[in-house]
Amino acid sequence: MVQKMRKVVFVSILVFLCLSASSCRKDLYYDGTTQTVDINVLWPDTITVPEGVRAIFFPTDGSTPHVYNLSATGGSVLVPVGEYTVLLFNNDTEYARLQNTESLSTIEAYTSLLLKAGDTKSFPEQNIVNMPDMFYTYLLKDYQVLGNGTSADIEAAPKARVFDSRILVKIVGLKNVSSSRGYISGVAGSYFPGKDSLPVTSSAVAFDFGQKSSNYISAIMRIFGMSRTLPQQNIFRLSLTLINGENKYYDFNITDQLKVDLSTGLVITIADSIVVEDVSGNTGSGFNATVNDWTNTDADVPL
Repeated sequence: MVQKMRKVVFVSILVFLCLSASSCRKDLYYDGTTQTVDINVLWPDTITVPEGVRAIFFPTDGSTPHVYNLSATGGSVLVPVGEYTVLLFNNDTEYARLQNTESLSTIEAYTSLLLKAGDTKSFPEQNIVNMPDMFYTYLLKDYQVLGNGTSADIEAAPKARVFDSRILVKIVGLKNVSSSRGYISGVAGSYFPGKDSLPVTSSAVAFDFGQKSSNYISAIMRIFGMSRTLPQQNIFRLSLTLINGENKYYDFNITDQLKVDLSTGLVITIADSIVVEDVSGNTGSGFNATVNDWTNTDADVPL
């Protein structure tokens, strides 16, 4: 008798689990207080698609936001009924971090600190930060999650909030250079995706020159945008390490070159050639055998 009762209970549990599983169908996945929302993410054909995205539903009443991590193409999420502002961004970045995420007005994407202001002599008194990774966002306001199973799908088309520019420098005597690094002051070190705005404070971004072609070195610089600090000034500092270990620094004011739409893919060219005298003790051509940290590349250079 006891075994028969156990069998009945076991079968009842199986039936309950099967019924529970069937409720996971999209047309049944709400109970009046939650609703399934489908998010479809559409990426431009010209970019490398990020590894994944995060969607944050910020209630308009200021209550706790709801956070969901999805694949790069989106997915389905279960959201409480209510009115929201939805923020979506790629979550695969190392040098574009998020802080103050509890509020739409305070959430901030920022890049990591490299040097505190003043650690670089004769350079503008600004913190020096690493370049941010590519960061894309999509913001949807006044989105209603209804309790009747009819909430609209979200079609998200994220836009780039980090812009890259190419910097080209001519160096006469490039064979004497072991490695090179650049800094540009007067840029934004963070971005507020909930407000689509940049901070008032200025930072300087650091980047390495990893490409050479003929007598030119080039680098890709990524930034959130220009600082809102006035008067606006952007100083480019080039730091060269020579093959004998000596360091040389060169400063250029490139403010006027940066007064453009950064989303168009800016190319910054330093008009003045830099001359590096021979330090190898010979006049041979080509890079010294001890040169490292360079990558050969085909590049168009100005005539």
